[in-house]
Amino acid sequence: MSARQTSEARVVELGDGIFAWLPGDDLDANSGFIITDDGVVVIDSLAAPGLARQVLAEVRRVTDKPVRYVVNTHHHGDHVLGNGVFTSASIIAHYKCRQIMAEAWHHYARRWAFLKPEFAQELAEAEVCLPNVTFSDRFTLHAGSRRLEFMHAGFGHTVDDIVIYLPQDRVLFAADLLFNRVWPHMRDSNSQGWIECIDRLLPLDATSVVPGHGPVGTKQDLVVQREFMSELRGAVLDCFREAMDEEQATKTVRLEKYAGWPGEDRLPIAVQRIYAELRGEFR
Repeated sequence: MSARQTSEARVVELGDGIFAWLPGDDLDANSGFIITDDGVVVIDSLAAPGLARQVLAEVRRVTDKPVRYVVNTHHHGDHVLGNGVFTSASIIAHYKCRQIMAEAWHHYARRWAFLKPEFAQELAEAEVCLPNVTFSDRFTLHAGSRRLEFMHAGFGHTVDDIVIYLPQDRVLFAADLLFNRVWPHMRDSNSQGWIECIDRLLPLDATSVVPGHGPVGTKQDLVVQREFMSELRGAVLDCFREAMDEEQATKTVRLEKYAGWPGEDRLPIAVQRIYAELRGEFR
């Protein structure tokens, strides 16, 4: 594994023509790109056109092949709002991703314009750019000699999470089903479903796993994510059974093993979401 440092991010080469694009802050979303005989596949276009152009600049350092496909791993704005930079590419996603994006694009654009004011103007002007290739459970892309397997693992981080597996290269882009040693944002999550999603990924023969946030890891990091989610869910469940309200539960839940992970201030959202799950408000 080799890494190249840039002014904004670093690019990690995972194999022949397979790259992860990692921002300077583990709380920000990762991207990636894959060079094939037929062109380039970009994994997630990030939170703004300006960030997508940074990924495109890294692609151009490696190849002059066109970007044929962009993958939206789920509908959250930090993974899709740069779609419009890739004007000639087809955009692949779960069918629910397209549905949600069609309804929420402007909401996410406003939210990320607030979070990243340096991109506010271009986000205000960015046109809605939806996936045009969608699937339900599984989809295989044969790009020259390279095979990319897309899978919807279930309702975990969101209802529309997909992963991309390259079996010949033993690389898995797990997207936001893996926050690698980072507290996950759970505003749209299903904690039990997330555990089940990871269980479906663990049998894959992957030696490198690219998370949605955090450093590139291995399947052991998926195991750690599963343990975190199980312990978090168990601690919140104990509070729920003791009839604590959400504020009390937030003050009570302490996961000391993960105290050094960035994003610990996301705990209140996690408690609220797991309480809603335990009340049966969604499935």
